[in-house]
Parts: sequence; C-alpha cells; structure tokens
Amino acid sequence: MFGVSNWLIAATMALATAIYWISKALYMQLRFRGLPQPPKHSWIWAHTTIWEETAAKLPPFTHPQHVYTYLAQKYNMPGIFYVDMWPFVESQVVITDPDAAQLVLTTNPYPKHPTIEKFLRPFTGPDSIAASNGERWKYNHRMVGSGFTPTYVKPMAGMIAEQVLIFHERLKGFAESGEPFSMEEEAAKTVFDVIGKVVFGFSLEAQTTGSPLLEDLRASINPATTFISTRNPWKKRKAEKGLQALRDRVRKTLADEMNERLRVLQDEKELPSRRQVKSVLDRIVLDRIQSGPGATLDDAFIDTAVTNLKALLLGGHGTTTDTFTWVAMLLSLYPDVVARLREEHDAHFSPDLDTTVQLLVANPAATNDLAFTNAVIKETLRFFPIGFTIRQAPPGVTHLTWNGRRWPVKNLMVVPCAHSTHMDPGVWGQDSKSFRPDRFLGDEARDTHRFAWRPFERGPRACIAQDLAMDELRIMMLLTVRWFDFETVVGGGGGTSERVMYMDLDGRVGDLAFQMVGMEARPRHDMKMKVKLREGK
Repeated sequence: MFGVSNWLIAATMALATAIYWISKALYMQLRFRGLPQPPKHSWIWAHTTIWEETAAKLPPFTHPQHVYTYLAQKYNMPGIFYVDMWPFVESQVVITDPDAAQLVLTTNPYPKHPTIEKFLRPFTGPDSIAASNGERWKYNHRMVGSGFTPTYVKPMAGMIAEQVLIFHERLKGFAESGEPFSMEEEAAKTVFDVIGKVVFGFSLEAQTTGSPLLEDLRASINPATTFISTRNPWKKRKAEKGLQALRDRVRKTLADEMNERLRVLQDEKELPSRRQVKSVLDRIVLDRIQSGPGATLDDAFIDTAVTNLKALLLGGHGTTTDTFTWVAMLLSLYPDVVARLREEHDAHFSPDLDTTVQLLVANPAATNDLAFTNAVIKETLRFFPIGFTIRQAPPGVTHLTWNGRRWPVKNLMVVPCAHSTHMDPGVWGQDSKSFRPDRFLGDEARDTHRFAWRPFERGPRACIAQDLAMDELRIMMLLTVRWFDFETVVGGGGGTSERVMYMDLDGRVGDLAFQMVGMEARPRHDMKMKVKLREGK
C-alpha cells in the first residue's frame, strides 16, 4: 500500500511537471506570435535550433553579439525583434535601432539584468559598479567614478606616454627577434601599468619586473569562457572552485594596499582635498577617513571597495587592451590608413620620439588635434565594440513604445546590441561592412545618429573610463605607428573564407575577425603579430 502511494505521488508530480512545461511552452508560443522573430520557432525547442545553427557557422566561442547581428541581417529583422530561448535561458528582446536603444539607455534608463551580476560575481565579487542597480550603484559610482572625469584624466597624458615608451622599447625587441608575439598580452601589460597609476598612484611594473596582481587577475578571468559557453554545471563548479584561491589572493593584495594608504593619510598633518589626491584608492580611503573620527576599514567596506577596484582593473585594462589589439590588426591590413596616420602625426608632433613625449607632458590636450587618429579608433570600435549590456524593464513597465507600436519587455532580457547597430547598413550606409574611418570625419560624422555608435554604451551607465581609454589609445598609436609596421599572424583554423554578410574581414584574417566571448568581447587566440622597425627609425 505504501509503495502504491509513493508511486501515485511520483506519478502525480511527474504529470504536474509535464503539464507545467507544456503550458509554459504553449504560453511562450502564444506570447511571441505576431512579433518579429527569426524563423524555426519550435514550441519545444523555441529558437535554440536556429541559434545553434547560426553559432555553428561562426568560430567556437564567438561572442553572442555576432549571432544577434547575423540573425538581424540574415532574416531582415526590424529594429526590435525577439529571440525565445526558454527554457534554456530567459528569452530576449533585441534592440538594434538607435532610436529604440536611446529609449532604454537614457530616456528611461533600464536597470542591469540580474544575469550581469550572476556572471560577474565569481570574478569581481557581489554588487560591483558594472552590475549593481539603484542606491548600491550610486554608492559605487560615488566611490570610484570621480577618478575618471575628463578634468582628472586629461593631465595624465605625460604619465601614459611614459608607460607607452616602455611598450615602444618592447616592440623594438620583438622587431629585432622577428618572432611572433601576443599583441593582446603585451598591450595588456602597458595598459595595466597605466590603470595601476590611476587606481593606486604608482605603476604596477607589469612591463618590467612583472605584476603578480595582473597575473592573478588575468588568471581569474580565464574561466569566463567556460561560464558562458557551457551548460554543464560540473564544469562551472570546477571553474568556480579554481577561482577561490585567486580571489583570496587578490583581495589580500588590495586590502593591504588600502590599509597602507589609510595609515599614510591618517599620519598627514593636514588631509588633502579630494582634488589633491592622485589616485582612486586615495579618494576611497579619504572618504572613509572623513566619514567620522576613528574611521577604520572594516571587512564590509573593504569587500565593497575590493569588488569595485577589481571591476576597474579588469574593465579598465581589458577595454583598451582589446581595442589597441584590434587597431594593430586593422593597420596591418590597410596600409593607406597607416600612411594617413603617419602624415597626421608628423603634422602635429616632432618626428623624434622623446620630443613627442615632452610635448605630451607639456600640453596634454595636443592629442585633441589628431582627428584622423580618433576616427581610426572609432571605426575600430564600430567593428569591435568591447562592451555588451543586458537590461531589464523597470518595475511597472510592461511595454516599450517605438515606431508607433507597443513592444513587450516584461520578464525578458532587454538587449540593446551595439554590434548589430554598428553593422547595420540602414544606419551606416551600404558600405557598413567596409573599414572606412572617414565616416567619423566632417559632415558625415555630424549627420550620424548619436546613438548609432555605442562601444561604451550611452546614458548614466556608460563606461566611466571611456575618456581614459580614448586618451590611452591615441597616445599608444602616436608613439608606435610611425616607428613600426604591424603584421597579423593568421592562424587558428577556419580558413579565410567569408562566412557572414555583415563584414568581409573574415576573408582576410579568418577566425580572428570574430570576437571571442570572455569578460568582454575580446580578441581571439591572443592575436599573434609580428612587427618590423621602419628604416631610419
């Protein structure tokens, strides 16, 4: 009797579960009926079949923004369309139209989706500035944001140039050896030394003696591909377990530095003002001291600060590192662009390296005159936007009104996909697949929709370090392009046949044209390159 009862209970539970799943699947079918979406929407598999088919056309571990762009152009999707991935992940409303994107980014800024926090937590810790919302985000932004304002960043040009000089010398060494090297790894060391100066007030010596902190941080983000690409909970658990020791070590390094700065500042006869301190870390500690007498750095405060410092170090070095790597790759393919860059640099700066650096120290605003250099960076970021955001509808919001229609957004991932906008011929013209920096100059640039180019996103949640990143990139180009020729080492399989309609770079560099999923949309295979020192340099 007891056995029969157990059997009935189990059967009832199984039936109830089956009814729930079938009902949910039918609900999703009905919910998406009449909405723009890719074909092959199955009531069992939803859009996972067409998603997997599309992903299979691309190199392994390609960032999902390329899948959205492919679907948008292959199936002629409008500026808002839907991708149903339930029950595997939450279903999505994808936004590619710049006007529609503006609605969710600035007009009524949608908060970050919990998926961002879930993904970043193993690497940065909970509630980082990149993932938090509401009052927590405001607190995080007050803690670290002021260290990246244009007035604070611009005078750093001389400091950036000093670090790039070391990079310049390292490139000379690679030119002499003729051996291929990882441009991503070398650029990362340079950028990390810069971000170290911004955050801590001193170089982390990643380019010279080596930085254990950089090694730990880069090791800690290596499992990011596993977290995103696998549905195997055991693989994710194994990756998570391997992160713990790294997290503990990074926390101790940052906490020790914070306590040392607390001791130094408390020993000062007169506390400096916020404007006088020279690092983000000192601003954090100074605010703590001024919060009340006998202030200490308790564990909760340290945890919050460490989480945000890690987010800055990872995001700050990743964005610039990846973009310079893409710049170098593109310059290896477009000698006419290189010639124009050299002409512009010669017109505004001395042909002598040391004199150029001295001018940057004396006049940090001198890089503002490099219009074509800026255009090359912008065009690179159009092809390879680093950031990727997922939002959710605010409480009480069920629909988005755009183009005379109400679009459901409740209980969906809201994906304003910058890459899809960047590659859209309807936004950028029929040559949108071509690398053409001139689109960011003159009248053409002025006539472009301000939300058409969004590599750092727009609105209050835009990347706080974008001004620093752009200055770093201009200076890195200024101190390298006139001295070196870049050569991309194409490898890693996949051939060089064109496989997508939205760009033709894969016909020249194969798999390297497709950003790889990670903490950000990053270069593939560490981007192996060679450099040659120009004659007479």
